[in-house]
Amino acid sequence: MKKLIMAVIVCLTFSTTAIHAETRISLGGNVGYFHYKETQYDTTLCKDYGFLPGVNAGVLFKEKAWWIRGTFDLNLTHGATYKGQTQTGEPLKFDNEHETIWTIEGNIGYTFAADLTWGILDITPYTGIGYRHWTRGQADAETGNYEEVYKWVFLPVGVNIIYNSDIRPWSAGVDLAVLFPLSPKLDVHLHELNPAFEDVKLEPQWRPGFRIQMPLSYKFSPHWAVYVVPRYTYWALEESKIEEQTGWLLYEPASSTHHFTVKIGISYSF
Repeated sequence: MKKLIMAVIVCLTFSTTAIHAETRISLGGNVGYFHYKETQYDTTLCKDYGFLPGVNAGVLFKEKAWWIRGTFDLNLTHGATYKGQTQTGEPLKFDNEHETIWTIEGNIGYTFAADLTWGILDITPYTGIGYRHWTRGQADAETGNYEEVYKWVFLPVGVNIIYNSDIRPWSAGVDLAVLFPLSPKLDVHLHELNPAFEDVKLEPQWRPGFRIQMPLSYKFSPHWAVYVVPRYTYWALEESKIEEQTGWLLYEPASSTHHFTVKIGISYSF
């Protein structure tokens, strides 16, 4: 009985020492859908929504308990739906809105490993730095459309929890992060609407966003694996200060973005 109790205690003891260093490189595609909305006093001013396919790439390096991750995502479409209004308040809708969103992020964390007898549970608190760049719209005289560029650096603070099975060649887990934008910027290319207008730079106020990922991986050889990662990301910004432009008073309303993605790809470990 004492031996059994000691065995259970040993199996549940947390360790911060990995068996060996590992590097993993991944490449895949994205299937996604996004919904962006601008509001004022609880009234919806406009929406962008639609399917948003793309590609993803990443690298993960583990040395003892240290964990370093880099990721890149590119998502784009020329067929999103815009539903809103013109500058004079007339209803407007079209289905050829251009959207290009790319994000690059680097993380560093420290792994605490728990031996659960039937597998290893890795718990990795992490932080890092990232950059998000979204080009929205395209010059179009017929619809009065023009290009806007949203961009900001952000700080992620999260935890990555992965269960690695000892008896099956698969792993699964969850990755949760709060995302803190730093000084969001918006470039409004008004010259595309009217050559007499000057472009405007606005600064929406930031609010924290968050991200939920559920990574699943199946290893079909000693080095190769396939992965599926459902992911949900939420961003929100408060309205900017008012800027004057050729007799117009311009500002960026409060907004929110819901982005659903499924990443599918292949990885190589060594």
